[in-house]
Amino acid sequence: SSAYKNASKQFSLGGAILTFTMEDKAKAYLVLNQLKLIKRGTNIQDNKSLAIAPYHTIYAEFSDEAKKEYLLHEGMIRLSVGIEDSEDLIEDLENALC
Repeated sequence: SSAYKNASKQFSLGGAILTFTMEDKAKAYLVLNQLKLIKRGTNIQDNKSLAIAPYHTIYAEFSDEAKKEYLLHEGMIRLSVGIEDSEDLIEDLENALC
């Protein structure tokens, strides 16, 4: 897919972005607000792990049709993985998702 090709080119030097979708906006923001180590961010170019709800931030001004075309959902969370210890990040996510 074109998204895979773009990601492969952009992350050719390393890095990771995970995207997952909760049931709705309320659940997505509940998870974001429960994170302790992972910071809520508005950009993804940092050495710290950042999480953002792209539907309501990056793509807020896009039409509903464009959001659908980009496979965006109001419960989506995008996580840019930083340099923190992976076990600490996993624990933070597990706690936020419970």
